[in-house]
Amino acid sequence: MDEFGFNDEEKWEDIPLYAHNDKIIEQFFYAEIRSFKWMYEKWCEGKIRTQTITNLIPMERIQKTIDTLCKREQYEECSVLQNIIVEIYIGEEINVMLDQANKYLKKRIPPIQR
Repeated sequence: MDEFGFNDEEKWEDIPLYAHNDKIIEQFFYAEIRSFKWMYEKWCEGKIRTQTITNLIPMERIQKTIDTLCKREQYEECSVLQNIIVEIYIGEEINVMLDQANKYLKKRIPPIQR
C-alpha cells in the first residue's frame, strides 16, 4: 500500500495530480455544490426519487459542505443544502416513522364498521 492507502492495481493515475492542487480542489468543491443544487431542483420537480438521493449521497457529506461554507461565511449557498437535509433526509425519516406508526395502528385498531 502507498501513502494514499491504495494498492498498485487500485491506484488511479490522476490522484497524485490532484493531491496538492488547491485550485482544482476548490473547483471540485463548488462543482459538487452545483450538483447538489441541481439534484434538489430535480427532486422538487419530482424527477429524482428521495431514495436515489439518500442512497447515493451520504447526509454527512452535505453537512461537511455546509460546515465549510459557514466557515467561509457563504451563507446563501448553505440555505439550499440545509433544505436538502431538512426536506429530503429528515423528511424521509419522518415519512418512514409515520408509515411504521400507521401500520402499527392498523393492526391494533379494528376498522370502524357501519
